[in-house]
Amino acid sequence: FLSGPAFLPILGNIQVLKHLKKLKFYHLLWQYLAKNYGPIVGLKFFNDYVVIVSGKEKIKELYNHQHLTGRPNGFFFKIRSFNKRLGVVFTDGKKFSV
Repeated sequence: FLSGPAFLPILGNIQVLKHLKKLKFYHLLWQYLAKNYGPIVGLKFFNDYVVIVSGKEKIKELYNHQHLTGRPNGFFFKIRSFNKRLGVVFTDGKKFSV
């Protein structure tokens, strides 16, 4: 299990967004969460899970794990990409390799 704030049924961690009003920017919200929960924070928004990794060393460590190379494929990502796995953010697998 990842560290992070407890989530509500159905809504997940939607309550963390209240800090966004005060902090103004997402990167400051991620920094706040890392300070309170550590360099790897797990959140849930409705049915989607989000992992926030902070700090150069932790990012480097996790970036080199083969099982962490996939791209997002949740409901909101599918809507935004018109259900196609294209572009830098959504493409993975053979299409993504150079």
